[in-house]
Amino acid sequence: MCLTWSIENNTLILNCKIDNIISGVSIYNPNGVEQAYCLLPYPVPLCFAHHKYGRIFQNITTHETIYTMNGNFKEGIRGNWSCHHGTNMDMVYAFVHNGIGMYI
Repeated sequence: MCLTWSIENNTLILNCKIDNIISGVSIYNPNGVEQAYCLLPYPVPLCFAHHKYGRIFQNITTHETIYTMNGNFKEGIRGNWSCHHGTNMDMVYAFVHNGIGMYI
């Protein structure tokens, strides 16, 4: 598993790459609060974001779950974000550190 991040046009982008997506995938903010999740992606991905400015989708071909959140939020984005896969809770972290002007 690998979790990368970037900030583009005042939007936080988290990309969770999993070699074989065989279960649900969830994205958590630095406070440990789930921000979005995708159910088992077969026959098609079905994803939901909890934050009104958040979006999540899966690309089964590239094995990526991508969460985006635009810059209209209230709490800071700085800290360890995480991607969780499956009931065994395989997880990976990424430290978001350059959120100037952005708040979640």
